[in-house]
Amino acid sequence: MTGKVNVTWRRHHQPFTLPFSSPGLKEHSYLSGTMTASSSRPSPRCLKPIPASQYNEVLDAAAIYIDGMRRGDLAYTSKGFRETATVYGYIEGKFQEGSIGLILDYMKTQKEPPIFTANLSVIGMTPSTAIVKCEMDMVSPEYEYTDFMSLAKVDGKWQIVAKVFHAYLDE
Repeated sequence: MTGKVNVTWRRHHQPFTLPFSSPGLKEHSYLSGTMTASSSRPSPRCLKPIPASQYNEVLDAAAIYIDGMRRGDLAYTSKGFRETATVYGYIEGKFQEGSIGLILDYMKTQKEPPIFTANLSVIGMTPSTAIVKCEMDMVSPEYEYTDFMSLAKVDGKWQIVAKVFHAYLDE
C-alpha cells in the first residue's frame, strides 16, 4: 500500500509529510510520528521502551573498565570485558587491533594509574545490545581518547564485547 508518513522530528519540532510504500502496514506509532496506510492487516506490535534501569546497568558495566583504568587494576578492568572481546583503534596514526590484552599490556607499562576525566553516554540500546561512547581527557599522561564500546547482555550480565577507539596524540 502507499500512503504518507507524518513525522515530527525532535530536533526541528516541525511536522512534515513523506510518501512511503509498505505492504500490510495499517497504523504504527514510531517515536514522535505516525505512519498510516490503508490495509486489512494488523499493525506491527510495538515493543515497550527499554526501562531507565537498563541504561544504568549498561553504564555500570562500561564504568568497570573506566574504574579499573583509574585504579590501575588489571583484574578489575578485565571484569568489564568478555574474554573474547576485541579492540581496534588508532594511536599515533597507527591502526591497532587485537584482544583486550592490548589494554592490559598498556596498563602494565604505566608506572602509576592515569589521572583523567571520563564522560560515558549510551548512544543506542536494544534489550540485548548497546553502544556506549566514552570521551576521556587524560591529565597524566596528557592525551585524549574517544572510545565506542559495544556491549552485549550475556547470561543476564552486560559485558563489553568490542571497543573501537581513537587516541588524540599530537595530531
